[in-house]
Amino acid sequence: MTLTHIILAWLFVMAGYMLWNKFRDDRLTGKKFFDFGEYNFLVRAVTLLLLTWLGFSLIAPEPGFKDPDEQIHFARSTRQPWLVTDAAWIKIRSEPFNPDHHFLLVDAHFQQENSPSDPPDIRKHNLNGVRIFNYYTDLTERDDTRMNDIGNLFLAYYYIQREGRDETNAFFHIRQVKNGRLKYLNYVYGLTLFYGMNPHAAEPYFESEIALNGYKEGAWKELAWTHEFSGRFEKLKDLAYADESRASVPDYLRYKVYFLEGDLFSYYGLRFNQLFTTLPLWGLLGDVLILLTWLLFLRKLSFLSPIRWRHFFLAIGIGALLAMSSWLLYEFYHHVLGFGINGEIVNDLLFCFLGIGFIEELVKLIPFLLILRFTGIIKKPIDYLLVASAAGLGFAFFENLLYISQYGLEVIHARALTSSVSHMVSGGIVAYGFVLAKFRWPGRHWLIPAFFLIAVFAHGFYDFWLMNEKVHSLAIVTLFFFLSEILVYVSFLNNALNQSTGNLQPRDLSFNTQRLASFIAGALVLVFLIEYVGGCMIYGTVIGNQTLLQSFISGGYLIFFLSVRLSNIDIVPGQWAKIEFFTGLLPSELLGKSRKKNYNSVVGLRLRLQHDPSTGALSFQLPITGLVKRRLTIQGDSGWFEFIPDQPLAIGVTAYDVLYFRSKEEDELVQPNEPVTVGLFVRVADFDDPQRSKLVFLDWVMAG
Repeated sequence: MTLTHIILAWLFVMAGYMLWNKFRDDRLTGKKFFDFGEYNFLVRAVTLLLLTWLGFSLIAPEPGFKDPDEQIHFARSTRQPWLVTDAAWIKIRSEPFNPDHHFLLVDAHFQQENSPSDPPDIRKHNLNGVRIFNYYTDLTERDDTRMNDIGNLFLAYYYIQREGRDETNAFFHIRQVKNGRLKYLNYVYGLTLFYGMNPHAAEPYFESEIALNGYKEGAWKELAWTHEFSGRFEKLKDLAYADESRASVPDYLRYKVYFLEGDLFSYYGLRFNQLFTTLPLWGLLGDVLILLTWLLFLRKLSFLSPIRWRHFFLAIGIGALLAMSSWLLYEFYHHVLGFGINGEIVNDLLFCFLGIGFIEELVKLIPFLLILRFTGIIKKPIDYLLVASAAGLGFAFFENLLYISQYGLEVIHARALTSSVSHMVSGGIVAYGFVLAKFRWPGRHWLIPAFFLIAVFAHGFYDFWLMNEKVHSLAIVTLFFFLSEILVYVSFLNNALNQSTGNLQPRDLSFNTQRLASFIAGALVLVFLIEYVGGCMIYGTVIGNQTLLQSFISGGYLIFFLSVRLSNIDIVPGQWAKIEFFTGLLPSELLGKSRKKNYNSVVGLRLRLQHDPSTGALSFQLPITGLVKRRLTIQGDSGWFEFIPDQPLAIGVTAYDVLYFRSKEEDELVQPNEPVTVGLFVRVADFDDPQRSKLVFLDWVMAG
């Protein structure tokens, strides 16, 4: 039994225990067993995931192959080089003198170390490396000349491919090869010179490999790099356009040639060919679900806005289309300005700001500006954030396709939890500058470029800790920065909603935060489900289960954080609340006092006020019933309510027909038939200033 099975089995036991307790409580209260209230969607999503895991674990489908060639084809299409090495050993046993099989073995082994997904068994991979080394070392000691040549050639290739390349031993073994026309000999010799001396010295050997009709694909690839490093653009261009060598030239170099030649047709043709030939269907489905998750989140916040589905899709569509223009901007930075990531801290930090951050925020801003200028649908403050966030989602949707096609299904959950949200957030930051300049401080137009630069900085800072190798070990900084970004974004959303209420009554502003949190968490669980099912269908149950475990270990807390924090909305008409940066950042605070309640839902309720047995000061006047008329903000505290009793409350010689209350505990919400302790107040004249009044505390009472 694997660790995945143990953890998920434990989850099953815990879920069963919780369901049993619920069943027992439901029998006492008469509640339906399958009714989980506001969390129905989340419970159903988790149940579906667990049942799917159970089904795959019981059936345990694994890919099967009728011969090594089928296994190799499958492994290459799914980027599983460890399967290639297994098949290569089989082919070597059947044809020990075929150099193609030996090259396949060594090459696939080292591809595993550069694979975007870890091998399922690292120990097996390491043992296989030892086995390969010993095998070819043994061949170098054979009396058979052919086997001796095979051993020396591929032991040299082993030395030049492994980490910390050993050119000295590689040269030694190459010189022991007696058959000068052996396939791969000149290629390996060229590689050794390429890394050990200089690219120019390697060029004749790659040309000889081509002339001998040997490993031409690899020779053309390395020739392209020699021309690149030698600055011979015309020769590189010849390789990139020649029918025979074009496909062997690295994509990075072909992009450069096509861009500098202004051949946008070939440039975008290659881009889309690489995208759609490597993008699995499950990856596309996962990206669509990511988009729908965050689009529905924005849609749920649009109840005060005229923004409709077609407007959201307009912003998303323009954002996705313009995302393709960022390719050309990056090519300009790299090949015209000579500016890109080089591993140096100052350079990489500047590039993350001026390159990545500036380019992507500019591209995402354009759809927002087009819609703002030409449609007239952006009117209320919340409209600005919704449209800008949707444009960010469009950019993220296209970017997600690129990452999934390049790295595989296992990045789906990370794209859902961080990257897509980050693009949505940074778009909202820029839009908030427009909101402030129009609705809070009209005329301060400098706020717009200022917030654009803030978004650029936030984007670049987020990427820097992930991309620079010298600070990569401190990538945890990016996580905490991302969590703070979420708090800021929610503050922006809440303030925009506060300024978009118009003449609506507080009861109409009731926002069910629990239901929204349930939706976010449930939808993200379904994203994990898509990633898991796709992994099992393509790679098999073993890798699917491994990926599922790793996904929840790395992303479980983020599901919890995002669902709680992004639903933390409390609409107070006209209020410009302070921006939160760190409040509620820690796990212990997620469900504490920093969690906002659905206070607007209290307005319009009929409540019963009863005396509190612990005090009893108003026991003779209570109970009374009445209506919660409105919500109030008093000294910055928006948790106050005005209560109109059915009969005036007599205090001494004065009868009060208007009362005020506030929950004793900040995290308690008054609801019918669920009494909580509230402080009861009346408004009396201020003797020091007869023109004013003040609230006077009467007693603690039970309201519900």
